[in-house]
Amino acid sequence: MSDTTDNPQTPEQWEKRIAEQEARAEHFQRLHAEGVIEHEVRKAAEDAGAFNAEQILRFLKGKSRLVEVNGKQVVRIVAVGDDGQEVHHTPAQAIWHMRQNKDNHNLFRDTMAQTPTLAPPTQIDSKTDLRKLLKNMPMEQYLKLRAEKPEIFGLKPLPKKGR
Repeated sequence: MSDTTDNPQTPEQWEKRIAEQEARAEHFQRLHAEGVIEHEVRKAAEDAGAFNAEQILRFLKGKSRLVEVNGKQVVRIVAVGDDGQEVHHTPAQAIWHMRQNKDNHNLFRDTMAQTPTLAPPTQIDSKTDLRKLLKNMPMEQYLKLRAEKPEIFGLKPLPKKGR
């Protein structure tokens, strides 16, 4: 004997089962599209030198669509052009446009390094870099500096002689 849920008999049961299968198929198509979009945008962001690909993904995910071109599924980012028309970009093109906006410079490694900060610029030369200083310093000079200014090395002063 067959179960009625596995083998519907009435047209209503068939329609209900078809609707459930269509909803399930639509759900999995949406999951597939989201996964492909996330992968492509993340990959393009990493290739473009993004500091954190997740930040770029948050910006572009809502504007991304999975479209079919010449029988292949490709990701397109939909933006509004200067003339108000929709413009479709690949993820790499969209990220290139993001790089052109000075507000987004902190999202990319190479432009973030050029962005000025509020901290004073560090001056690293042989006078301030302790490792270079010690490497090139004769022992007599080190001992003299150690005796006169031990705080430079993060040390406590030597005890006074005659104690």
